[in-house]
Amino acid sequence: SMLLIANDEETVFAGADERLASRIWGCEHIRFGRYGIAELTAILVEGGVLLERIRDQQQS
Repeated sequence: SMLLIANDEETVFAGADERLASRIWGCEHIRFGRYGIAELTAILVEGGVLLERIRDQQQS
């Protein structure tokens, strides 16, 4: 089994061997929509990334 995650499929396959690319293109693809600002903010806050950056900026 293989799981590939990419933001831009065409870029990933641009340098791939034709045989490999054709095998992967024949597999099931699951597409996800883009995250909105609120979703990205929630992800960063939940991961503690956003709060740490705010604290760093306040301490500077």
